[in-house]
Amino acid sequence: IGKALRDNDGPHVDMLYGASDFGRLKSHIGRRFYALGRGITYADIHDGADLEVDLNPILAKAFYSKTLPHEHNIDTDAPGFDKHYNRHFFGTEAQYLKIPKHIPYFYYMRTWDRSDETPISHTEDFDYDSYYLGTGSRGELFIPNLRYFNEWIWERGKSRLSRSIDSARIKAWAVDLGLEYYFLFVTHPVLKLQFAHGSGDKDRISVTNTTNGNRFGNDKNFLYFGHFTNGGYALNARLSNINVYKIGLTLKPLERISLERFKNTLWAGIRDVTLGADYYIFRKSNSQGGISDRRGSHVLHNIGMEFDLFLTWRVTSDLNWSFQWANFKPGSAFNPERDHERFLSTSLTWGF
Repeated sequence: IGKALRDNDGPHVDMLYGASDFGRLKSHIGRRFYALGRGITYADIHDGADLEVDLNPILAKAFYSKTLPHEHNIDTDAPGFDKHYNRHFFGTEAQYLKIPKHIPYFYYMRTWDRSDETPISHTEDFDYDSYYLGTGSRGELFIPNLRYFNEWIWERGKSRLSRSIDSARIKAWAVDLGLEYYFLFVTHPVLKLQFAHGSGDKDRISVTNTTNGNRFGNDKNFLYFGHFTNGGYALNARLSNINVYKIGLTLKPLERISLERFKNTLWAGIRDVTLGADYYIFRKSNSQGGISDRRGSHVLHNIGMEFDLFLTWRVTSDLNWSFQWANFKPGSAFNPERDHERFLSTSLTWGF
């Protein structure tokens, strides 16, 4: 019976937490969303507690959290990866709020693997204990409506060598840079430029797992516990051993349409339709290493190109529709026989 209970995957509570607000001091405890910086290093719904203090002009926060019961291990080769993941996180972040049009910030996070992993043999272990220093800023540059963001992340700690109990020093880093220009004429286009880099390890086939991971020397693979949202819909790349170049455009093509004929119908919110397109170029940071798509194993830099289209429509005040389509064209890092990879998704969200 005990084993059956441990294997049970539900029911689960998505989020449940308590909050307190004492003016300059706020806190939460329970299952909720925790994040640092742009959410690359860490962003997830976990069990924990946080504290936020307004020290004008500094806004500071700290949290302690752990993974959820039955959450899958990021290392899918670890024994019991799908039932017994137990990772703990501690993070702190400070933002400076007194520079006009700029918000610089700094954060620190440490994470420990406390999973009860029974090694397959006495010659293999799976611990990955890392810490991160991050700094960045966001705001407006030079001219009105030109906004920017940047975040630089350095990762250190210890990982295990592939098929070994020996450890290696982690020496990895990442950067995410972007510019956005908001035009003021009809349809209000937004032009976006972005570059992101995640360091890689020439030894690794897998960017997340210990097995087929780093075999010798320092571990230079950037491994994180958040979300990189600009890896393309189809390739869906992790920010590990990769350089990402992106140009995008969004606009509201129907914002000037007359609403008289659509009044009191579902089409009344048609002016809120947002249409966008993104073009990506993906290249390996280290041509000898693997990427999150293990099929890109050729010792060449060119991962490929991707074109994404998306549409969002706020149909009513509480109903939203979204549509995404993408086409990924593999580069020379993949087998020549691999065809284009396409992605299609649509969803309706009702909020109440």
